[in-house]
Amino acid sequence: MASPKISVVCPTWNSAAFVKETIRTVLEQSVSPFELIISDDGSSDQTLEVVRQATEQAPFPVQILQNTHAGPGAARNAGIRAARGEWIAFLDSDDLWHLEKIARVCVAIRAHHGVNFFCHNVYHFLNGKQVLKDLASRYRRDIPLPKQLFTNYFIGTSAVVCKRDILLSYNGFDETFPSAQDYEMWLRMSPLLNIVMIPEALVWYIDRPESISAKNSWRHFKNVLRAFSKNREYVNRVRYYYAIIRYTAVFCKNQLATFLRKDS
Repeated sequence: MASPKISVVCPTWNSAAFVKETIRTVLEQSVSPFELIISDDGSSDQTLEVVRQATEQAPFPVQILQNTHAGPGAARNAGIRAARGEWIAFLDSDDLWHLEKIARVCVAIRAHHGVNFFCHNVYHFLNGKQVLKDLASRYRRDIPLPKQLFTNYFIGTSAVVCKRDILLSYNGFDETFPSAQDYEMWLRMSPLLNIVMIPEALVWYIDRPESISAKNSWRHFKNVLRAFSKNREYVNRVRYYYAIIRYTAVFCKNQLATFLRKDS
């Protein structure tokens, strides 16, 4: 059976300090993707030079897109449009894939006909500590996906492999969201997603203080609430307001913890 055609879409923006290592984890996959698309969001550093050097010996096709600065949603959308594969695998420029990632996903695709969305567990790496996030155990096949996603977020973007045609049918990421555009995308698509969660951690999320969500947590908070509002038709009033209250409580708790750490 022919391997599924998986296009890797990696948005970059001023990623020169770390994108080489991210690319390495794609180049060294035990099963190669169909192609790698680096979609640069108007970097002002040496990102493009680093990308070209890192991919010049790639064993599969590489596209390097140069876009004007419009945010990660726009960069991902450009990559989706340029892709030639049937599947899109997202990888942020500061995350690292397990070298068996593509192989494991290919096995899952062959085993689950009719599925249009795959995700898996992740590791978070923060302050020198690795923490396993068991996202697969949070998903319930017996509960409609929109209801779950409003109150239990278990989709990591660098862990997603999705059919390209469904992304295009929903017009991709909402480019007006400076952050949380991935969460809004999964919420918006959720009624038509047929998900399989792979119970293996196949990506390392590297938490960086300079990331978009970390730099402006208040803006990220407002964008999550905006994502709720934009997709509120998918849930009843009780669940909608519960999601807002729950997320607000979590946000305030995290802000207080951050303040206390700085004050100590």
